[in-house]
Amino acid sequence: MDSSWVNSETRRIVPQKDGNVWNGATYYAKFAALETDLTITTQSTSSSDANQVFLFRIQGKTGTKTEGIDLTVTVVGNNSVTVTKLPTGDYTVTELTDWSWRYENSTARRDLTLEYNNGTNQLIFDNRRENGMWLDGNAVKDNRF
Repeated sequence: MDSSWVNSETRRIVPQKDGNVWNGATYYAKFAALETDLTITTQSTSSSDANQVFLFRIQGKTGTKTEGIDLTVTVVGNNSVTVTKLPTGDYTVTELTDWSWRYENSTARRDLTLEYNNGTNQLIFDNRRENGMWLDGNAVKDNRF
């Protein structure tokens, strides 16, 4: 191959029309998939549960380019977690609440479309403590026989 086809700075091939080579040449391009980040934030009304763990499932939509994505992430307390390098496209994010008897979320399932690096790929889940603390001082009963 003629070295004039190679860019000396980037070391990439730069196709050029060069006599008869043009007619018989086949060129291929490789494109990288667009990736982006998703930030999931939990908010709660209870400061007494700083170590409460919330679970979220991120699933790609069936029939789309994201359908192979199925992740579970955790957020501890009133914090955020950022999942990086997700392919752009359609997803469903569901808060897994079956294991928790104290917290509920009225909008525990959200559909969203992740776009490339627009900085707004963020979901906020507002968790409310529906049940009081189990076996705390309020649950004490003095039974006398």
